Amino acid sequence: MGHVYIVNGSKKWITNGIWADYCTTAVRTGGPGHGGISLLVVPMKVPGVTTRRMENSGVHASGSTFITFEDVEVPLDHLLGKENDGFRLIMSNFNPERLSLATASLRLSRVCVQDAYDWACERETFGKKLIEHEPIRAKFATFGLLIEPAHAFLEQLCYIIEQSRVTGKEVNVGGMTALLKVMSTRCLEQVCREAQQIMGGAGYSRTGRGARIEQISRDVRVHVVGGGSEEIMTDLAVRQEARDVAVRARQAKKAKI
Repeated sequence: MGHVYIVNGSKKWITNGIWADYCTTAVRTGGPGHGGISLLVVPMKVPGVTTRRMENSGVHASGSTFITFEDVEVPLDHLLGKENDGFRLIMSNFNPERLSLATASLRLSRVCVQDAYDWACERETFGKKLIEHEPIRAKFATFGLLIEPAHAFLEQLCYIIEQSRVTGKEVNVGGMTALLKVMSTRCLEQVCREAQQIMGGAGYSRTGRGARIEQISRDVRVHVVGGGSEEIMTDLAVRQEARDVAVRARQAKKAKI
């Protein structure tokens, strides 16, 4: 509409939306498909924008928000990048988001192990410390089997990304990042559950020695679902690897010619 874009629509689960002054929003400015999407910086304190807080099971400090836009006027100079080129910008954000979720999941896994181990070294049952019971020790061994391989994968991927930045040689890390995200969040889910088992009732309390594990048990799902579900991530990893294999095969064939 001349000097402004008119934005209509809604979006849910927007982090910090109830407090934000601006919102980066994907809008359709062209035809169907990803070629018709643009990114706009939409002011949140203008007529037509309404927000309401969403009550989720965990991560209560995130300010998760349902946002509705009704005939919101957005100046043309609030366009990010080029018109109808927004999908590419959106995709560029996914790898860092998934990497951060994986990193957080592994850190939270270690928090669960730390608190459960401290408890197991103090809590006594049947005349012995918990840590002296073989089934409890087996749980801690499983924690190591889950966390350490995932952390090694994380460090390997970070090294590849940093080398790409330093050398300027582009590397497609989308598939590896997707797999790492799945591996790390599955790790967190299992570690948190078994840490609660070790803590017993203390792991179900929002106060006291098990409070951190209890909170993580409510927060864990946002790490699993956020940034793309497991089903999407695993499929993405296989599709991207298959595509890269085909590209390398074509390059090798050309090199022989």
